[in-house]
Amino acid sequence: MSAIIEYVEFKANVNASDSEVIAALKQTDALLNEISGFEYRVLAKRDDVFVEVVYWKNQDSADAGLKTFSEDERSNLLFSLIDKETVQISYSEIL
Repeated sequence: MSAIIEYVEFKANVNASDSEVIAALKQTDALLNEISGFEYRVLAKRDDVFVEVVYWKNQDSADAGLKTFSEDERSNLLFSLIDKETVQISYSEIL
């Protein structure tokens, strides 16, 4: 199985500052580091859109990681700051 990039785009809620979103993302670092197959992630921002690129060992790890991340209470603060209607997730195989 090939390594995978998970590409996530989202906007913050109107009442959330960039620094709050970034701090909440940093709080999830420990969670990600516990997930099997997680390699690393990079955060960027384009206009008002946050872009998170997450590197996984393979698609199975990425799928399991998203499920674990979504269900873990340590992600709650982050999710409360995100406009859920704007979340887009896609995957690409690293060549």
